[in-house]
Amino acid sequence: MVSGDEDVWNQNAHMTQSSQANLLVFRDAKTQLATRAFVYQLSEILARDLTDKQNLLDAVIRAGELECALADSGCSGSEAVAELTDRLAVLLVDPSFVSTVERFAHIQTLLRELLGKITQFELPATLTLSPLEGFAYYALHPLDFADIAFQLVPDSSVAVIGIRSIGTVLSAVFAAGLKVHGHEVSRITVRPTGHPYSRRTEFLPSQLQWIREHQRRGSQFFVVDEGPGLSGSSFLSVGEALLAQGIPSDRITLIGTRLPDPSTLCAPNAAERWNRLRHDTVKPNFYGRLPQEIPLSGGAWRNVFLTADRDWPACWPEMERLKFLSRDGKSLWKFDGLGRFGQEVRERADCLARAGFSPSVENAGNGLNAYALVAGTPLARADVSASIIERMAQYCAFRAGEFGSPQGSQNGIAEMVQHNLQQELNLSIELDTDFFCTSARVVADGHMQPEEWIAIPQNEILKVDACTHGDDHFLPGPVDIAWDFAGAIVEWDLNPDAQELLVGRFHHLSGDNPRKRLPAFLVAYSVFRLSYCKMAGLALRGSSEEFRWGKAYRFYRQRLDRELQNCAHFIPSTDTASGARELG
Repeated sequence: MVSGDEDVWNQNAHMTQSSQANLLVFRDAKTQLATRAFVYQLSEILARDLTDKQNLLDAVIRAGELECALADSGCSGSEAVAELTDRLAVLLVDPSFVSTVERFAHIQTLLRELLGKITQFELPATLTLSPLEGFAYYALHPLDFADIAFQLVPDSSVAVIGIRSIGTVLSAVFAAGLKVHGHEVSRITVRPTGHPYSRRTEFLPSQLQWIREHQRRGSQFFVVDEGPGLSGSSFLSVGEALLAQGIPSDRITLIGTRLPDPSTLCAPNAAERWNRLRHDTVKPNFYGRLPQEIPLSGGAWRNVFLTADRDWPACWPEMERLKFLSRDGKSLWKFDGLGRFGQEVRERADCLARAGFSPSVENAGNGLNAYALVAGTPLARADVSASIIERMAQYCAFRAGEFGSPQGSQNGIAEMVQHNLQQELNLSIELDTDFFCTSARVVADGHMQPEEWIAIPQNEILKVDACTHGDDHFLPGPVDIAWDFAGAIVEWDLNPDAQELLVGRFHHLSGDNPRKRLPAFLVAYSVFRLSYCKMAGLALRGSSEEFRWGKAYRFYRQRLDRELQNCAHFIPSTDTASGARELG
């Protein structure tokens, strides 16, 4: 259907950065949780030994999540939770404020009493939680925001505004960094709304009063969040909302984690608007919080674990999780998430290890999990055999039985398929939003590539990198196990006989027959991978990785063409199909 793939890639390589964003690969990872369950979980965390900094960090993050969720729901109880978040943040930034275990015990009693007051408010039955992406995926440490606060010397009182979601915690820690140095600080949070490229911020009446009071004092305003992202519009919307209230631009500072080139931001007139405001950038210090391990991020792991003459897989460094090789060479340390985020990953990894599918894992602190290194050889497509297919079938059957997930919406898959097919192949199709939905959602592996399977001397095969890709920033999120079958078939380039062996063995082991569902998921998986490759290649123009992503793009493009011909759900009208052929 589509030919001339090299030409297609070369043409697309000249696309602008804004058009790079016109493919869907990220997901909406919001989840629902009963409010009572959330408050109970937080109370359990507050009962732990808070002299342990990891416990204290977990408490700050969870309190910030509760504060954010209640504020988003419009519940007045969010202000009481904000006080709890702020107190915990001060303890995290400077434990010397509470120098003895006895005083910590007293503080814990006060914190639990404060949490008890929160339950006296009329709380919603359920809360909507958005993942705090920097803490969950990108190794952002809250204390980095205390570090930058230590460097500031405000000449007046300070007003801190956090941008929800993650800005709730970051603003609390930033404010704590100022408080412990004797500055007068108060804090609120806001949720910009509207199109991602054109956010707007509207302050509540109580917040307008707070702003006017700080304006009367001549306070400095700091707007705190992760980012800016592609558009910069969330930061801009808050800064401009303050300008509209009469706050001078020289008293507004944006505090983020990235120093952007304003000319590349996608918001309307972004460069002019961005340069009207002051801004400062947090300098991540994750490496400084660790022993001297050997960095393996940014694709450096390939030079250690893959042979020099191997056809290395492509890497998108900014989207790759932080990795280290332990000094003794016995384990791989990987950032799997701070607090509950890393714990959930570790529980899945431990489950796989106990079942004999993956290496053992231990908590290494600071959001890192330590995976035991095993002596073995990463596999390649040419290594495929009946025994490997049997192992993959066993693995998928185990995941389907153990990693069921009640959370997650799969509506984004249908939207991604429709939108990205239109963008890349000029194919117009219509799918129900629940086309890929199932009641049997699982946390998929999401990374079934051959090099992620290790042949070890005991004539066994282990799966590595098995616990984060199915529940991260990208699609699909919790999904039908057919996603992993599609991944195995596409990544190993299995022929029809091998496909039938894989599916048949899974059917026998699990009782679930995915044959009817599989063709649509083969299309969806191929569309997703093609789109991911396009975005990565455009983001890495001029680097050696661009060539690798271009090669991968062509592979998935050819695979997608084959799958479209085999899937009746996606056959477009004659006119549309002709238009797609003309792309080549």
